[in-house]
Amino acid sequence: MTLKKGTISEIDAFWMKSGDPKELSFPNKPLEIYDPIFGYIELTTDERFIVDLPPLQRLRYISQLGLGQIVFPGATQTRFAHTLGVYHIAKKFLESLSGQIEGSTIEEYKTNVLYAALLHDICQFPFSHSLEPIFKENFYLNHEDLSAKFVNGSYFKAVFDIINEKEKITIDAELIANCIKGKYDKSSCLTQLINGFIDSDKIDYLVRDSHFTGVPFGRIDAERIAKTVVPLRNKNDVEVLAFEEKGLPAIESLIAGRSLMYKSVYLHHTSITASAMLIRATHSCLERKNETAISLLKINDGNLLTELQNGKGFEKEIISRLVKRELLARLFSFKASEVNYEEFNAFFELPLHDRIKYEQQIAEELQLERGFLVISLNEFPKKLDLTIPILQEKDWKFLYKISGVGEMVDPKLYWRSYIFYESYDEKIEKKVKNQIKDKLGLNHKPLS
Repeated sequence: MTLKKGTISEIDAFWMKSGDPKELSFPNKPLEIYDPIFGYIELTTDERFIVDLPPLQRLRYISQLGLGQIVFPGATQTRFAHTLGVYHIAKKFLESLSGQIEGSTIEEYKTNVLYAALLHDICQFPFSHSLEPIFKENFYLNHEDLSAKFVNGSYFKAVFDIINEKEKITIDAELIANCIKGKYDKSSCLTQLINGFIDSDKIDYLVRDSHFTGVPFGRIDAERIAKTVVPLRNKNDVEVLAFEEKGLPAIESLIAGRSLMYKSVYLHHTSITASAMLIRATHSCLERKNETAISLLKINDGNLLTELQNGKGFEKEIISRLVKRELLARLFSFKASEVNYEEFNAFFELPLHDRIKYEQQIAEELQLERGFLVISLNEFPKKLDLTIPILQEKDWKFLYKISGVGEMVDPKLYWRSYIFYESYDEKIEKKVKNQIKDKLGLNHKPLS
C-alpha cells in the first residue's frame, strides 16, 4: 500500500512536546566552537539559543554523506558540523557585501540570512539524501521545502518570540524560509546566499566532504569566492550575486570540483547500492507500522537503524546484509546516452510505492527472490546553469561566455542508473533487461 500521508504540523507538535523552547534556558554569553575546516566559529547568544534547540541538535547524529562511510571510512562528518560551516561562510559573504549594499538593507537581512544558514537542514532526513525518494512519494518536497515550512510553523514562532523578547531582534520567518528555498527577492541578492548556484551550502559541503573522504576535488578557495562577491542589478531589475573577474579561477574550481565530487563520491555506485537497500527497508518498515514519512524527521541515523534491525522478514534481512556490507550485486547500469528521456522520466516520476510494486511484479514474472530486485534510478541530469554574472572592468558577462568550464562538466557524462539483484547472474541480467527496457526507455541503444 502507499504510505499514509503526513503533514509538517506533526513535527511542530512533536518538538513542542519534547523540546518546548519556553522550557529551555537562554544563553547569557556568546559561544566559540572549533571546526576542523574553518577554525573557531563564534555564535551570538541568540544564535547559540537556536543551535541548542533539540531539533537542531538532532543533526549531530545524522551523517552528512548518508551511507558514504561504506566507501570512505573517514566520512564521519555530520549535518550539525555542516550547518555551522554554512553559517560561517554566509557570515563571510555578508562581511564582503556589507560595504557594497546600503546599510539598512544589509542590517534588515543579515540576521535572517544567518538564521537561515543555521536552519536550512532542520528537516534533513536520517542518513541525509539517501531517503529523499521516500519523502517525494508523500510530498513531492525536498528537505529544504520541509525545513522552510517548519520554520514558518508554531514551534519556531515560539522560538523567535523568545529571541525577540530577550534580544529585541526583529525576525522575519517568511524571509528565512525564502532564503532556505532559494526564492529570489527582487530587492536583495542576499536571499541567494544559502540556496543559489554558488552559495554557502555548496561551498561548505564540497570543502567538508573533500576533507573527510580524502577525495581532493572539493578543495576550493572558499575565502576567495566570498571576497570577490558583488551585488548586481540585472536587466530584469532583480538584484543578483555576481563575482569580480579576479575570482573567476575559484569559481571555475568550484564548478569543476562539484562535478568531480559527484562523479567520485556522491554518485559512487557502492553508496548508491547501500542507499537503495536502505530505502527498501525503510519503506517496508513505514508500511508495516502504518507511519508517515514525516515520522522520520523525529529520529536520527541510529534510531532508524535500530528500528530496522528489530523489523521482520525482508526488512530485517536486507538491513542485516547492509550492516554486514553484504551488498546487492549490480546486474547492469545504463548511461544518459542510452535513455529515451520522456519514457525514463515517466517511470522516474512514479511514486516510490509504484516503482517498488513494479520491481516485485518483474521478480514474480521471472521467478526471482521477492524484494531483492532493485531498480535504482537517479534523476536525469539537467544542464548546468552557468548564467553567473562575472564583473569585468567596464561591464559584466555571464560565466559561460568567458569560460570553457561548462564543456568539461556536463552531468550527462557521469550520470548512471543501476539495476541490482541479490547476486550477479548473466542469465538473470539478460532476462531483466528484456523485461524492463521498454518501461525505462532503454530500447533504442545497446546497454553497457
